[in-house]
Amino acid sequence: MSRTIIKWWSIVAILLFIIAMMVGLFNSDNVNHLITFPTADSLITAMKNGLRIIIIYLILSFIPVSWPTKTVCFISTAIVFSGIGSIIAGFSFNHTVNALVSIIFNINYLILVYTIATISIQTINNVKYQSNHHYILKWFNSLKHSLGSTWCPLIVTMVIYFILMAITPIPVTPF
Repeated sequence: MSRTIIKWWSIVAILLFIIAMMVGLFNSDNVNHLITFPTADSLITAMKNGLRIIIIYLILSFIPVSWPTKTVCFISTAIVFSGIGSIIAGFSFNHTVNALVSIIFNINYLILVYTIATISIQTINNVKYQSNHHYILKWFNSLKHSLGSTWCPLIVTMVIYFILMAITPIPVTPF
């Protein structure tokens, strides 16, 4: 990747970060900032969002090029950094525990996106080395091979994601 492309993507990421910061600073909605005990509804919502993330990356891994996966990963990373920035900008000592839980949630989401993107890109790269003639079978064998070494971190980060999203008071809609 050339320096010019990296420079332009960095400028776009900084602009997205600034826009997210401004929206976060001037948004005056009354959100309940208390950490709650996870209920059945909040756990189901967290599982739906987590499965939606996995399905998006599985669909992207079915495409034989990796740039769509990298683009979604870039956007998700920008969202996480803007979320952490808005938490830091709006930090108050009255809500220290909430801020820490939200930062841990964002870091866990970043690790989750990295893990799923790694699986997706490994699947895309390994499809060409499979011996079957049908693309779906090649893709499935490549996915099994990619999950072989990364299934444990994926499960751990998904469980942490479910729990933290269920107790996080801020409405989170991941990409």
